[in-house]
Amino acid sequence: MRVKIFTDADRFYEIAWPLLTQQEAENNLLLGVLSDIKRGVYKNPLMAAAFVGDTAVMVAIRTPPRHLLLSTTDHPKALDSLMGVIYAAMTVQHIAGDIPGVIAPVELAGRAAEFWTERSGEAQSVGMEMRIYKADTITPPANVPGTARLATQDDRDLLRLWVRGFER
Repeated sequence: MRVKIFTDADRFYEIAWPLLTQQEAENNLLLGVLSDIKRGVYKNPLMAAAFVGDTAVMVAIRTPPRHLLLSTTDHPKALDSLMGVIYAAMTVQHIAGDIPGVIAPVELAGRAAEFWTERSGEAQSVGMEMRIYKADTITPPANVPGTARLATQDDRDLLRLWVRGFER
């Protein structure tokens, strides 16, 4: 398994986006951060991918000082390969600073933490368990007035209010 660390955000986006959108709900945080990286929101992000042949099978992103984000993968060996290169980059080349934590599917996060502990001697603990909900079907409400419509410029203030409320 080949692993590559990227310095070109546009190239990493081309590699990572198709993989991440295959399981969009599970990779939603990475997709958002990846879009922000491409727009230049973060300075010096760590962007890495594990490949089978020319196909990316897992990606990792870190925007210091935040947690390491790991994508889903169907390739069990990808995590160890990816973590090995990230560990070397961070400890030998001092890229991206210390990792305060890992955000990933439960099994991958646990394995990544064990990998790090075995090499660094640092203790690990679960800081927070998170969950993702995905709507597979939507049932329109019955017996309500009005119809669905696209938002317009006239709706901006209301939409901002909703976004602020959602962010709380």
